[in-house]
Amino acid sequence: DGWVDFICKYPKNDNCQGDVVNVFEESSQPIIQSTLKNMWQTEGRFSVYRDGENRNLRVVIRQLQQEDSGDYECKCDHKTESEDVYLEVDDGCQTPFIQTGY
Repeated sequence: DGWVDFICKYPKNDNCQGDVVNVFEESSQPIIQSTLKNMWQTEGRFSVYRDGENRNLRVVIRQLQQEDSGDYECKCDHKTESEDVYLEVDDGCQTPFIQTGY
């Protein structure tokens, strides 16, 4: 019953000021969309926070499962440029750490 959070930086020269930010798992349909700025939004085990001040998107996945391993993409307003994060879930315990994807 672990969890992970990761941060996607907004693409260079883009403030993601549009209506929607999407998080995709391995190029599928969005697993969560954010339409609110500076507020958490939650759908099932996934939460997202659009941090306009720091120009990033924070993603939290709770109750991690082996199937959560894979590539995740954060995209602003259906644009083609994305911030990609690879997540690997194993069954061992690990000390907490923070990693930011660039």
